[in-house]
Amino acid sequence: MGIFLWAVVIGVVINAAFAALLLLRINAGKCDPLQPSQQDGAVIVLSVRGTDPQLQPAVAALLNQNFRAYSILVVVDNKRDPAWTLLQEIKARLDFENRMKIVPLENARSTCSLKCSSLIQAVEMLPQKTRWVAFVDADVVTHETWLADVLGALTNAGVAVVTGNQWFEPPTPITNGALLRSIWNAGALVPTILLKHPWAGTMAVRYEDLVVSSLLDDWKVTIVDDGPVAKFAKQIGGKVVVNPALLMVNRDDCSWRFSMDWIARMLTWSKIYESTFPLTVLHAMISVVLAIGVDICLIVALVSLDTSMILASVGTLVTAAVVSVVSYAMVRNAVSTSLQQRNLKGLPPLPIDVMGKIAFLMGPVQLCYLAGCFKALFAKVVKWRGIEYRLNGKTVSMVEYVPWRNQETSKRGRSI
Repeated sequence: MGIFLWAVVIGVVINAAFAALLLLRINAGKCDPLQPSQQDGAVIVLSVRGTDPQLQPAVAALLNQNFRAYSILVVVDNKRDPAWTLLQEIKARLDFENRMKIVPLENARSTCSLKCSSLIQAVEMLPQKTRWVAFVDADVVTHETWLADVLGALTNAGVAVVTGNQWFEPPTPITNGALLRSIWNAGALVPTILLKHPWAGTMAVRYEDLVVSSLLDDWKVTIVDDGPVAKFAKQIGGKVVVNPALLMVNRDDCSWRFSMDWIARMLTWSKIYESTFPLTVLHAMISVVLAIGVDICLIVALVSLDTSMILASVGTLVTAAVVSVVSYAMVRNAVSTSLQQRNLKGLPPLPIDVMGKIAFLMGPVQLCYLAGCFKALFAKVVKWRGIEYRLNGKTVSMVEYVPWRNQETSKRGRSI
């Protein structure tokens, strides 16, 4: 039992070490923004289906970029979508430079996701004079230098893709569902950034690279837009750069059920597109085995009245909880550092009661992690934003197209 307990401690310390490595990388890896002399020919592409809670501030922020010359192309799923009216109102109220063009999706392909269909249409509509293309999700509220930050590294000929990632900061008062998603995402954020996995929620490429590559063709037969992006970078002989200034903070609330479904969906995308997914499953299994094993050790020690083993088991549980909370705090501190590098307000210190909640939720998070892995392994159908898709390896087929309906939004305002 002693060896097993030591394995648990070593495991959580290794996780903390990777979190510390991420913090060091954020501190050291700042990318220069695109200079004003090169700030022309940029287009921001946004795909919208439904009215996300952050849609209005997200679009308002895109219209307020500190950038010399740019335009915004928004593809809305359907003119009957409530987002269509909302976007028209935002444009009338805030688009003083007439930067934003709003168009409906014309061809909802059955062989890919609606989002991929929207991005394909948007790229095909871009004028030949376009130099830079920046992609952003409808729930991402950007800072005023976001466009310059996301395009800066593309001035290096060896860079094919610039990307960021997303941090989920639970709103106040904190709910268990939002905190569950934040804890799991904090763990996933570390390997995602260190392995340079692209995130299309904030991403930029050169227009000339888009038109000569096979990315548009790949999007025609894929369910998630960032899945084929690593292949795109390899095809044009460039690398993927993760810019620390592009760690975007999402403050949406969500339910426990939504978080579990979201985790399973993220792991499903990982299974389809990332070669490291078997290691992810192995990590989830080991994490759960170690967590349950410590509990069993404590129960056996209590039954046998073995004082030394009771102390060792309790000490291991306390150590694992403390190190796990510290790991979460280090990743969160890395995000806060990223915000401060952009002259934005950093994240506030974690209250003691929230640290206690994080420690308590570590076990349920590991169980959700493993459950999500198994759900992803055997997933044949995925429901995403009210649409069901059938999966067959890397290919996908849309079961049936239906326009967005308001009742497809959960009681906490999050889309299903």
